[in-house]
Amino acid sequence: MTLPSLPVKKNFIFQRRADFVIRFAFKYQNTPVNLAGYTPVAQVWNFDRTQKYQDFAVTWINQSSGIIELKIPHTGTVSLPSECPYDLMFIDSLGLRLYYVEGILYESQGYSSP
Repeated sequence: MTLPSLPVKKNFIFQRRADFVIRFAFKYQNTPVNLAGYTPVAQVWNFDRTQKYQDFAVTWINQSSGIIELKIPHTGTVSLPSECPYDLMFIDSLGLRLYYVEGILYESQGYSSP
């Protein structure tokens, strides 16, 4: 099933030197989207797409209910610039590639440090 109006635009704020975790629950007409058989790819790049900053670590929370978690560890948020685009693509079993989410990550300086 393909969601309408893709990709969804969603911006986030990340704290520098802290783990950054996003959880998505995909639904269509209030029904969970079964993403079984889909392969996720999520990355952070510069605006010109000439430098990749990070690959998100991707964890399926419940693939048949369309729930996925993306994470950049605290060691990765240190090197991100103050603004950077990201996106989340799914590749289906036939190789069709669709961007489901895209947006900009904005930095908030974290001050506490262990």
